[in-house]
Amino acid sequence: MSKIKKLVTMFVLVILVVASFSGCGKSESSTGDAAVSNTSNNGALTIEKLKKAGKLVSATEAANEPFEYLNNNKIVGYDVDILNYICKDMGVKLQLIDLPFQGILAGLEAKKYDMVSAALGVTKERGQKYLLTYPIQEGTTVLIKKKGNDKIKSVKDMEGKVVATQTASYSEADVNTYNQSLKKNGGKGYTSLKLYATYPEGYMELKNGRVDLVAQSVAIANVLIKDHPNDYEIVGEVGNKCYTSWAFRKEDKEVYDFFNKEIHKMKEDGTLKKLQIKWFGSETKDLPEKNYIPDK
Repeated sequence: MSKIKKLVTMFVLVILVVASFSGCGKSESSTGDAAVSNTSNNGALTIEKLKKAGKLVSATEAANEPFEYLNNNKIVGYDVDILNYICKDMGVKLQLIDLPFQGILAGLEAKKYDMVSAALGVTKERGQKYLLTYPIQEGTTVLIKKKGNDKIKSVKDMEGKVVATQTASYSEADVNTYNQSLKKNGGKGYTSLKLYATYPEGYMELKNGRVDLVAQSVAIANVLIKDHPNDYEIVGEVGNKCYTSWAFRKEDKEVYDFFNKEIHKMKEDGTLKKLQIKWFGSETKDLPEKNYIPDK
């Protein structure tokens, strides 16, 4: 290779590297598990640190319509609208990272991002490990069946059936708990529980007849059925009343408190109601601000 060709090649490589870094700086959403937040590396996360960085980095799983999902390669949804409202009040930009749900909380502990804004079910175990914001929606687990399946009339008909849900979700725990109660009362429980990386995989398996039921949160299930009225229907609830919220590390109380104040403000000024109607078709009333983390 001539000296001129070598110089041209080096120049092109430099341009490509610079361009790739510029693109990352402007992106508002990305996919992958690389650490993109440096605001939490030294001590607790603070609003001052976020303002200095100019952004809040949140991890989510964009596969839970209408909470967060991909539309034309952009993450949109109910959670995203709330986050944008809060970030605007804080004076920072929102950067979302789309990750598989199964490792999303471990990444928070490793300080790869500032918070987790996936539709997290509020559980005792999560409440012990993380700061969970005021609930933003109900998340009680329901069973979904294929439209017209008359063999399943109530949740008790889960016995002898194949059930699907997402791996590591709170719906998985709810289904297993209910299954144990069926067996305790002399039943045989489900035939098997199939776990999938995402809920949409379970929906397709249900539609194609490879599973009998899917366990999902009531808010998402209602939207799924509204969008696909000829494919699915809700059987009933399993487990206790539950809510969805977001997670911060225990040490990051300042930012957590700011988020709670903002969620309360959105209730008071009617913004949360408007967003619920926009994304779910109706308002969810009486979302608690106290005693929403289960004690068992």
